[in-house]
Amino acid sequence: MRDLNKPLLLQRTLLLLVIAPLVSEAAGQRLPTLPLQPTSEVQTAPTVATESGVCSNHRFVKSLALTRVWIPAPPADILRLGTALSELIAKDLDSQGTFRTTLILATRATNLAPAIGTFTQTGQTYFVRISGHNFIPSGQDSRWSFFGPSSDPRSGTLDITIDNSARETQVAQSEISAEPIGTSPYRPPIDARGAPFWVSAYGQSLQRLAEHTAELISQSLDCEPLQGQVIRVEGTQITINRGADDGLRLSDRPRLLRRSAPISLLGQEPLPDRHLLESLGTADITHLGHRSTVLRYTGSQLVQVGDLVQAGE
Repeated sequence: MRDLNKPLLLQRTLLLLVIAPLVSEAAGQRLPTLPLQPTSEVQTAPTVATESGVCSNHRFVKSLALTRVWIPAPPADILRLGTALSELIAKDLDSQGTFRTTLILATRATNLAPAIGTFTQTGQTYFVRISGHNFIPSGQDSRWSFFGPSSDPRSGTLDITIDNSARETQVAQSEISAEPIGTSPYRPPIDARGAPFWVSAYGQSLQRLAEHTAELISQSLDCEPLQGQVIRVEGTQITINRGADDGLRLSDRPRLLRRSAPISLLGQEPLPDRHLLESLGTADITHLGHRSTVLRYTGSQLVQVGDLVQAGE
């Protein structure tokens, strides 16, 4: 009887002869390594923002003089607009906790004289002057009464200049415009310091303008150092008008600075608002108060009342 299994065995043998070299070649090759995803059964604590993640001078509370907004051509239908805008900007700055803002009278001056004068009188280091324009509605009522009042979009622009009064330098200068709003003139005229104005569409647009202005000021001054003045000298003990409420720490080593006489260009009169700053060295904090600090200065320079002090980078 014929063996029926022989064809099957022959097929299996031929199959092994074909597969064996392929298996041998594959075994000699190294498979690529797949990247492993990091896993952990331990829940990672959320990252806490530290001072290294922000500007090191962010902790300082800056003393700021903010002028009331000067609008050369104020709108006739919105009363006290410049005052109201100034109050909103000051409120936004103070709410951040890193500014101590004082509103002062508006100024038309474009030089550093008002900033230097304010620092001399009040010790406020940073001086912000703001002027505004383009708040007057450009549209007119329709000549056909049944069409109702109509007007073009109404906007407004603020020009902001930020000065460092102590160093007598300009920190930043910018211009911000409000979002245009299509609205008719207010009839009768409305008081900008009242709630009805700020709930109107144009009032809300100007409120956002004030918020953006405060944000610009904050960003411009965030990395500026803390600066103040010497208010008493008793031997090596020096008292300054900045303290813990301004962000000072016992580990700080404030630097003392002296203004030079007004500099003058060759063949010209001295410039009253231009001085050089001379470093007198650093000092150690021996007593840290809320709004004043006592330093111990062992340098060789003579320190006087009115000299500048600076903490931070």
